[in-house]
Formats: sequence, C-alpha cells, structure tokens
Amino acid sequence: MQRSNDHYLERESKQDQLEVGRFIKSINQYLITKKLSQRKGCEGLEITIGTMTKYLRGEVNPFDVKTRITRNLARELGMTPDSLYIYYETGEYKDSVTIQDVESWIKSTSTTGDLPRILDALSQSQSKEKPRATEKPKATTPRKPSAAEFKKLGELSAQHFADIQREEVLSAKKTWQLFLEQENSKLIKGEHLTGILDVFRGEEFLTLEAMKSIGFEYGRCPVLTAFRTMSDLPIKKEHAQLVHDCEQYIADLATKQNKTFELSL
Repeated sequence: MQRSNDHYLERESKQDQLEVGRFIKSINQYLITKKLSQRKGCEGLEITIGTMTKYLRGEVNPFDVKTRITRNLARELGMTPDSLYIYYETGEYKDSVTIQDVESWIKSTSTTGDLPRILDALSQSQSKEKPRATEKPKATTPRKPSAAEFKKLGELSAQHFADIQREEVLSAKKTWQLFLEQENSKLIKGEHLTGILDVFRGEEFLTLEAMKSIGFEYGRCPVLTAFRTMSDLPIKKEHAQLVHDCEQYIADLATKQNKTFELSL
C-alpha cells in the first residue's frame, strides 16, 4: 500500500512539473510573439512584475492562477481558456474548434474590438442563405453620463488607489511613487499627473472635460492601466460599470473627431 501511495505522489509531482513548464512556455510564447518585455507583458495579463517573476520561476501551477489572468493569456495567444487548460494538462493544443469553444471564447475572452469582426463573419455566413439587406442598421449613440457619474468615478478611483495602498502595505507617498513607476504612467504629462493626484487626494472632482482631455491625449485611460499593473487587486463592480459607461461615451466622441480611444474594459 505504501509503495502504491509513493508511486501516486511521484506521478502527481511529475505532472505538476510538466504543467508548470508548459505554463512558462506559454508566457514566453506570449512575450516573444508580441515582442514585449516582461514588465510590458504584465499590462496585457493584468498582473504585477512580481507576479510575472513568480510565474517564470516556476513557483505557481497554472491551475492555481486566477481565471481572469488565464483568460487574458488565452486572449493574447489567440485561443480559448479551455484550449489553454488542455495544453497545460496534455502538452497538446486542440486542432479543432467546436461551437462550444466559440461560445466560451466570446463569453470569456473577446473584447469590444472583436465585435465588428464577429458580426461581419456572421453576416457573411447568413448571406449564403439569403440576400444581404441593403439598409444598414443605425449606430447607437452611447448615453452621456452625468456630471455626478464622472464625479463618482473619480471618487471610486481614489478609493481603489487607497485600497492598493492598504493591500500592498505602503504609505500614500510610496503608493503614488509605485503609480509613477508603471510603464504606462511614464507617458503621462506633468499637468495631467497633477490632476490625477488631486483626484486621488479628493481635492478635485473628475469631470467629463478632464477625462476627455486625458483620453484624447493618450488614446486610453492611463489610470486604470496603471492600477492593473500596480496590484492584482480587482476593480469593484460599480467602479468597472462607471468606467465602461464613461469610456463608451468618450470613445464615441473620439470617433466623431477622428481620434482613437481604446476601452479599458
């Protein structure tokens, strides 16, 4: 009985080593194909550089990684999370895609930027069965958030900054320094950094004009990107919803002014 148990443990240990090795390979594949540094690669996976280091050292089994991070890695590798899990377990990628895979990918990995391609592919498929409609559907204009909603978004951002401070056990000054050290933050101009710090301190309210100015300048919200690489602390539901609503409106304004704006969520 003891020999059988030892054999089982040895087999489990070997399988764990294989899974960890495949996890490291998948991360390296992501970094190499995207031509990213480890620190820059953290942004796409929404992890800190410390977490990235643990992964590459083989200290974490991929099945213990948060689902959100696995979804991000699968997205960057152009596959479904299920396919990635199968690779960890067997060492082989699935060579066929089922309708369930497509459904899983749409629910867990696709972004708003993928939606036009998905709809276009569906439209082309349907055109084989019936003539394509000549009239195009009218685009829906996003709702304009109120001044109170932009103010609330600023307050929730300040709260998340404070939550990171507690999570990482840092002073307010050290937490701000950590914010400035993020790759995305290094691109932010001094005038915008001052405004962001004032919002974090509660000395100023976030407004549509302020968020639009920053969004048009950098093509995205640099604050949320920095939050994701500073800490693994998740964005709260109310915060995420307000970010989505406000950014949808700003993205629509950017399109009308021939500017680009990438949604954070």
